[in-house]
Amino acid sequence: MADITLKVPALDKLLDYLASGVGAIAGPLLAPWRASREGKARIITAEMGAKVRQVQAAKENSTSQLIAKAQNEAREYVSTSDVLEPDGGIESNIIRNAVKFQAKKRVMNVRAIAGHAAEELKDKEVLDHDPDPDWIARFFDGAQDVSSEELQKLWGKILAGEIKSPGQTSLRTLSILRNMTQQEAKNFSALMRFRISGLIFDEGLRMMLGDHSDLMSQMVHFSHIGLLGGHGESENITLRRDGKFILEHHDHALMIEGLPGQQIWRDMVHKISILTRAGLELAKLCQHELDLLYISHFSEFLVKQNCKLKIYTIADQDYKNSQPYGKDIVEPFVDPEERNQQEPDNAE
Repeated sequence: MADITLKVPALDKLLDYLASGVGAIAGPLLAPWRASREGKARIITAEMGAKVRQVQAAKENSTSQLIAKAQNEAREYVSTSDVLEPDGGIESNIIRNAVKFQAKKRVMNVRAIAGHAAEELKDKEVLDHDPDPDWIARFFDGAQDVSSEELQKLWGKILAGEIKSPGQTSLRTLSILRNMTQQEAKNFSALMRFRISGLIFDEGLRMMLGDHSDLMSQMVHFSHIGLLGGHGESENITLRRDGKFILEHHDHALMIEGLPGQQIWRDMVHKISILTRAGLELAKLCQHELDLLYISHFSEFLVKQNCKLKIYTIADQDYKNSQPYGKDIVEPFVDPEERNQQEPDNAE
């Protein structure tokens, strides 16, 4: 039977998600990034490009500007007012203004997140589907209170990812993300520089950063909030019949080569930390470059297991089309002092 699943402009689907979450105001919220209705969806047309970019830049910090204005007005009122209310009474207009302020801030937060999602989606097309009402409710319940720009970008990526591939981010992950601070998000992203598929090679991390580095101490915290698990068996590395096993590290394939059926796990179990499902979902949003020094520590461990490590670039996330990365065999890390001791003394 022919596949009759329709594809639609991703921005149209983003509008569906926004309307499901915040109602008809979704239209005005997304207006600066709406695609032209003629032909393929586009964010920035040639004649309107400069104007839209100006609108985008002006609105990226709108929530912080709103907060700063409110802070200044509050200080001015305190310094100039001689009205005292010892009974703690609050006038009705003050309550109305407080409610209005919160509502305005939340709309601005959602608008900023929608803009970041639109930038991620641009002129892509996605399979037509109905937004999951439970996911929508949980997402916008958290998104409306995200005021920092860095976290707004992260929430925008999550919204765009859900539109492209529904189910990509679980409700549990949204719950964890809702309680994360901007600093926690930065620390987690920094740790994900060392991600190899769904694990962190602790021993290599200690070699590079030391046992008492801030990032090493953060790993305990990430375990407490549900992003890192313990030393479980979910990453059991058993080489295939051809003696190979493939892992991923920032758009590169890491191929372990050894004996068919060889189990690396038994010697590795106390040297790694495992990402939970929530941790892995968030990790995929963190962009980093290949870290050859870190990978050389991993290679050093594998050499002790009579294995070698090869590295390949991944073409379009297709391991079958992987190409060697320079000299494809990753040399194991050797401490400079040990290297000097191993080199023969040529002096006569």
